[in-house]
Amino acid sequence: MHNLISTYRRAHNTMRNIDGMQPQESFEELLKFLFFKQISEEEALTPTTAPAIRKSFAHYLAHHNSWSTSLWRDRAFHLSDQCLEQLYTLFVDIHFAHIDFDIRSAALREFLTPEVRKGLGIYLTPDDVVREVVRFVNPAPSAKCLDPACGSGTFLMELVKHWRQEDATTLNIWGADKNPRMLLIGELNLGHFPSVTFHRAHMDSLTEPSTKHEKQWCRFGYFDFILTNPPFGVTVETSRADFSGYDTAFTPEGDSRVRQSSEWLFLEQSLRWLKPGGTLAIVLPKSVLTNPSSAYERASLAKLGFLKAVIQLPPETFLVIGAQTNTVVAFIEKFSTAQEQTKNVNVVLATVTNVGYDSTGRPRPGNQLDGLAKRMLDPKKWPCDHVSVLAPVKAIDTFEVLGAASVSRRRTTTGTPLGDLVSDIKTGRTPPRAAYSDSNGLFLIKVGNLTGSGINWIARNRNFINTSQWTDRRLGSIELVRHGDIVLTSSAHSPVYIAKKVDIITEVPPWVGGQASFVGEVMLVRVKQERISPMLLLAYLRQPVVTAQIQEMVRGQTAHLHPEDLASLPIPESVLSASEDWQRVEKLISEEATLNDQMNELACQQQIIFKRLGKYLL
Repeated sequence: MHNLISTYRRAHNTMRNIDGMQPQESFEELLKFLFFKQISEEEALTPTTAPAIRKSFAHYLAHHNSWSTSLWRDRAFHLSDQCLEQLYTLFVDIHFAHIDFDIRSAALREFLTPEVRKGLGIYLTPDDVVREVVRFVNPAPSAKCLDPACGSGTFLMELVKHWRQEDATTLNIWGADKNPRMLLIGELNLGHFPSVTFHRAHMDSLTEPSTKHEKQWCRFGYFDFILTNPPFGVTVETSRADFSGYDTAFTPEGDSRVRQSSEWLFLEQSLRWLKPGGTLAIVLPKSVLTNPSSAYERASLAKLGFLKAVIQLPPETFLVIGAQTNTVVAFIEKFSTAQEQTKNVNVVLATVTNVGYDSTGRPRPGNQLDGLAKRMLDPKKWPCDHVSVLAPVKAIDTFEVLGAASVSRRRTTTGTPLGDLVSDIKTGRTPPRAAYSDSNGLFLIKVGNLTGSGINWIARNRNFINTSQWTDRRLGSIELVRHGDIVLTSSAHSPVYIAKKVDIITEVPPWVGGQASFVGEVMLVRVKQERISPMLLLAYLRQPVVTAQIQEMVRGQTAHLHPEDLASLPIPESVLSASEDWQRVEKLISEEATLNDQMNELACQQQIIFKRLGKYLL
């Protein structure tokens, strides 16, 4: 593997030094050359000059891989003849047919810097997670296994490794991806092995297959297992394609949705592609199984199969791809008969809090992923504190168990929905960079202005927008904040920051203009003051247990809190009735708000004096 990594690095340096290519450009040319190299080996052809290599590459694209043509439409290397011939010299003694897929994959992954991954949209599921998922489902080598969003083939490679441990020789795997570049990387990792047949399709797995090849196997009831980490947090415009076959593309009233989150569509499509009794293992945002607002979607899926097990992962799990969000791996078995819906099921729940590194990426001893599948498959034999078996429920009700388990850990399970106590919940709007002004215009409350103990009104970079933007915001129905409005963090790179800072508007200081709005990462809650005191509600929202409860509502690849989800937050009767303790904390927060106003005023006066003094110090 070291020799292959070294060759990739030398190839990158060659393209940089001779042709001045940036990392993303050189990686694209490397993919072309690797494609050319592997096909040349199969064809037993050895073009050595730059013109011969270019001619062979164009021929291969036209005759061997129709979907690659959509990736490289000009069928050409964008390298000089000197650079192209040096690449040939670097790789001439490497024979991919003799290099195992895991070495190919590891070398290619080593070559991919975070910058290149981000630029190309390459997202890798951590190996430890993939390994335990495959061990848990444990498919037989003869099983038909699909990844409908296969990317570089991470799940499929782990399947092949798993089967080889059972001395399986002839293997078939299936993968599809709408991104031709990702599918090509999957082919470079998995293709061209005599013992492995990689059935692949360049297609959007959420829509109907269009070619004869795709229709042969991209159909309902064809697969025994589906293992996947599909794109989530992506809004699909259901009006742009035919989604009439999806129950989750409709509202509870039977109306077609204008848009739907991709995770629901992938879930439903995957379950329909499974054979009766087949198993789906899928990485999802935790909110899919916990958000009250998604009950209809869960009920739709519950008609197709039941939840067998869940692995809850900490936010740092996907730190390697630059995302920190609450995710789960859900294991779902498709019903064989309608009668199975009423059978009792004990869902296995694994709550992993340590994946071997912390939120900064530093190593952390005690990785709980190692051996997790074994403990989940036999919790009695291998008991541990992070794997439990939930109380039996009917199979058709299993999609609600994680939400119920989350609720059972809260101090309150009943109350009045927050939506009944407010007149509005909304996020703001973040203007383009060019709309900001240095020191005048409309003040925008940003996440950095929230402290959790009062708003900091001292302006920082890009806190003001110009007058024209102010007008546009009024026309766009983005209201100015008012006295008694509550604001909180609603969008962040990690769910641990959502609702971490919650503050209240007491006054907008005259020295920032006396009026203010808020950006898209901030959510505003406008209280019906005849129903509850804003200070009292603020006190409740700042409770750590409530913060955790709100963070369980987070959706998306990056963490987002949605207004309709926060509206479902229950407010206990003890808060509404303002018991003695709540009255006391309400008073303390009111005093804190007064002090915060005074601190802002003092800070403003200091700034004015410092500016004046600064003129004399220059």
